[in-house]
Amino acid sequence: MIKESLKSKLIKFISEGQAKELLFVTLNQIDAEEEPDDYGFFGHSLSNFQLNKLDKHFEKSKKTKSVGQYLLTLTTDRGIYSFNDETFGDALINKAYWSKLVNDKVSNHDKDKLIRISIFLNLNLLETTKLLQKAGFTLSEENSKDNLIIFCLEEGIYDLKEVEEILAEWNQRTLFSNVRTINSIN
Repeated sequence: MIKESLKSKLIKFISEGQAKELLFVTLNQIDAEEEPDDYGFFGHSLSNFQLNKLDKHFEKSKKTKSVGQYLLTLTTDRGIYSFNDETFGDALINKAYWSKLVNDKVSNHDKDKLIRISIFLNLNLLETTKLLQKAGFTLSEENSKDNLIIFCLEEGIYDLKEVEEILAEWNQRTLFSNVRTINSIN
């Protein structure tokens, strides 16, 4: 059961649509950092101008960190240098999966696992959004579960059990819904 003070904050957060505003600011921050190009109109044949823009786009994408590279940067920034099955204990991320993840060997990323890692690493909304985008996901103000995740990140709620309680209390699939050994987080 979540605390009444937290529950009232959450109700206010949702009713005032604060997730939408936070996501707008966060996405603008990401756009400003990455300086997206104006790709113009691509017809049946490409002009030299368009080819140059396309070249610049590919060069930029080569410089962008992958999911694995970004996660290694984040963990290094937090002083985590060694990984074993206990490293991500409550997040239920094992060493084999982590190794695949940071070496960019995961073909189909799992949004819930990435969010669990984000919460475990105490990532803020900006860092979590970047991580999810690199894996092809996003947080949406239209999605109730995402709203709750955004709230938790903004409030600094990094206890996975507390996040699970909030999701369950609001009748949302938890971050561990697809995990077979859910009892190990209790």
